[in-house]
Amino acid sequence: MKKNSLCCILVTLAALTSGALTVEKFHRTSATACDVTLSYSAANADRAVLVAWGPSDAGASFTSWANRSYAEGVAPPAALSAAYMRFFLVPDNQQLDYIETDGTQYIQTDYYPGPADTAITVDFQPKSVSPYQQRVFGTATGFGLTVHAYINGSGLWSWSYSNAGNWTTSGINVELKRTQILLDGYTDKYTLTIDGVQKKTMTISGSVTAANRTGTATTPLNIAASAPNVDQRLNAKYYSFTISHNGTLAHDFRPYVNHGVVGMRDAVTGKFFPRTAGNMLLGAPPSGTVASETSAAVAAAPVAVTSCYRSDVDVGTIDVSFAPSSSAREVWYVWDETDKGTTFAAWARNERIGTLAANAT
Repeated sequence: MKKNSLCCILVTLAALTSGALTVEKFHRTSATACDVTLSYSAANADRAVLVAWGPSDAGASFTSWANRSYAEGVAPPAALSAAYMRFFLVPDNQQLDYIETDGTQYIQTDYYPGPADTAITVDFQPKSVSPYQQRVFGTATGFGLTVHAYINGSGLWSWSYSNAGNWTTSGINVELKRTQILLDGYTDKYTLTIDGVQKKTMTISGSVTAANRTGTATTPLNIAASAPNVDQRLNAKYYSFTISHNGTLAHDFRPYVNHGVVGMRDAVTGKFFPRTAGNMLLGAPPSGTVASETSAAVAAAPVAVTSCYRSDVDVGTIDVSFAPSSSAREVWYVWDETDKGTTFAAWARNERIGTLAANAT
């Protein structure tokens, strides 16, 4: 389309949002990023923003959306390829059902395992298996005592509790089901349970004797990684992660959202641990949580300017794409001396371009 151009141009769709939680701005800045500005009443300042996404608008109940997570200031990468997003306000600072890693994140705890004092129990569900070794948890390899539970390169559950480079496989294949692992250097025991069935029990002995476990780890224990090795981080849902020291519970990490940031909170010390690196963690709100206010659904890319250039002093050419909609929409062109934002009425001049047919882009 060709229109006279002034300093700032905005192509917009009317009535993208409604309700007390308002999407003031939604702009896709690249294929993997977007800029979202939300506003809501001061009475809801203690609430966190939840984003839900999918191929269609699943309605105003966030439990009806298959994909949802705390927004942490930005939409999760997975949401950006979806056709629709909807935003909710939900209670903040609370325990979650689980957090989910996508293979880019890990959480660094401040605990350093000792040679015969540490028992670690993790409740999780792996989401994928790669050709690389993937750490459920671990300390950094090559820095004294090594304590790991991981998937080896053959897709088998494996572990290590040694500073002598001893690695042990359980011989059990990974299944993408709810899994619990106990790695206990205090009582010298390893157990593996999958989908409620105990698959393996092993004794920490033989090549991994106490003689090969000396000193304390020189790097802290990480959740979903052993060290900053990007290709060894795990894609999984984490439900709980506990550490006992000399037979006494020392740390009880639970999925938690803290001022909109998703991570793990130690129920023993009260300390919150956000992700150390990687993409935003996804977090599942507790079952039964009620969203207080919602916006209308917005298309994940309601309007995208694919090219814009001035062909002469009075004429500019703009190519625009729209996310598909099941209903027809009016397209308007607005212009002003300065950028007036995404509120249609704030612009001094406007002109109707035409109607965009249902499902047109």
